[in-house]
Amino acid sequence: MTVLSWDDLVGSGHGREGPVDLTIGAFDGLHAGHRLLIGEITRDPGSTTSLLVTFLRNPALVLGTRPFPGLILTNRQKLERLAGLGVQAVAVVDFS
Repeated sequence: MTVLSWDDLVGSGHGREGPVDLTIGAFDGLHAGHRLLIGEITRDPGSTTSLLVTFLRNPALVLGTRPFPGLILTNRQKLERLAGLGVQAVAVVDFS
């Protein structure tokens, strides 16, 4: 799995030619809803690149608009699990 910064993504692209299947979110715990979205973007790896955009810091923590009980997964754990789910590229955005 390729891990990109926002600058990598907008500057040079995701490093692959052709169409991209994309999903965006915090993906804090990779629950059943997250797995459904990820399954949609990874279902045809030969014809599209699966690209997931997530955040270095959870937006709920940064915005402070509601109580934030804490992280379920560290960023490292999240990336490891995303790789295991077949995601080809992840862009990690600094939401600050």
